[in-house]
Amino acid sequence: MALNPTKGLLVYTDGSYSNGGPGGWSWVAVDGFGEHEHDAGFIPPPTTNNRMEMEAQVQALDTLYAKYGACEMEIVSDSQYVVLGCQYPERARNANADIWARIETSAQLHDHVQWRHVRGHVGVKWNELADTLAVKARKEARWQSS
Repeated sequence: MALNPTKGLLVYTDGSYSNGGPGGWSWVAVDGFGEHEHDAGFIPPPTTNNRMEMEAQVQALDTLYAKYGACEMEIVSDSQYVVLGCQYPERARNANADIWARIETSAQLHDHVQWRHVRGHVGVKWNELADTLAVKARKEARWQSS
């Protein structure tokens, strides 16, 4: 069933990384009526955990905009790096400038986006689902090496 974003969306994101291997990303969006949808994918190596956490932001923002247009949303992440970087863009962003720019561009498509940090692996239902989906995407990743 499709989401109804009229009351805003709560979006949980997560990234997964294994040293030297591919990375996984995922997001889970929940509307004010209890409906949810999710997506997940992977990036071949080389990558990092922070890049996967950030990729999840971009994927959620872009996909939800493509499906529902501009929305109001709160993005919840267990990555303090991402949340602080998004809440305070004046912070030093010496690494991952390409993805920071993509996050800013994607967030500007929406009516309002705010970020909140949640501790990971403490039983928060949708955060746990996002984690499970990101890990699964990483573990099931298959790609053609060049």
